[in-house]
Amino acid sequence: MSALLVVRPSSLGDIVHALALCADVERARPGVAVDWVAEEGFAELPGLHAGVRRVIPVALRRWRAALLSAATWREFRRFRHDVRREPYTGVLDLQEQMKGAVLARIARGPRHGLHRASIREPVATLLHDVHHRVPRDIHFISKARALAAATLGYEVSGPPRWRWRVPATADALPERPYVVALTATSRAAKLWPDEGWRALTIRWGIFFLCVALANEVVWRMVSTDTWVNFKVALLPITLVFALAQAPMMTKHMIQDDPKPPH
Repeated sequence: MSALLVVRPSSLGDIVHALALCADVERARPGVAVDWVAEEGFAELPGLHAGVRRVIPVALRRWRAALLSAATWREFRRFRHDVRREPYTGVLDLQEQMKGAVLARIARGPRHGLHRASIREPVATLLHDVHHRVPRDIHFISKARALAAATLGYEVSGPPRWRWRVPATADALPERPYVVALTATSRAAKLWPDEGWRALTIRWGIFFLCVALANEVVWRMVSTDTWVNFKVALLPITLVFALAQAPMMTKHMIQDDPKPPH
């Protein structure tokens, strides 16, 4: 079986976005497996996607802090062995930085990356074998899907899709339908306090309940044109309500975080 190696070691949100390409590969090239190089702290994430065959963990962040350690070089040799275990149909560098290009260079197979006009660090293109022009200002999901399509020679179609393998025995999964609220960070030091999440969830819950009740009343008691105008007016109302939550969010924000979640 032929395989594609994706190099996107970090960060958490970008890995989630990039995983959208797996569904495209499954649809357009069902005989091509997808392997993934990910930072050790994020390695479990690609492993949850049904379209990923194998995850190869790398520890660049930890290795940089102990370059002279014998353990670091042992781990690096083990990583090199794992990533060179088989030749790939294509090695797809989605990191857009020199570190991603270096990792891609270690693997066996033609290295595909963005054209220097599309990439964040143009010097990284020196380590790629094939360059693809993708609009620089499009969302990363679209960029990842387009680059994978150019690498394997197919057309992107339809909305992005993800196919997660949720552990069936997870202790925290309730038996009834549930909603998952993500915290938008991979570092424990940046987690928002629980009381902040509770307050924000309650406020939005009340807001959407009021919107649903108002929509029901308007739909039943006025003309269709008025109802449509009401629904259009909900957009600025929702925006104003969201902005009104800023003081509460600032109150609960961790003060020593130089990069608040967005």
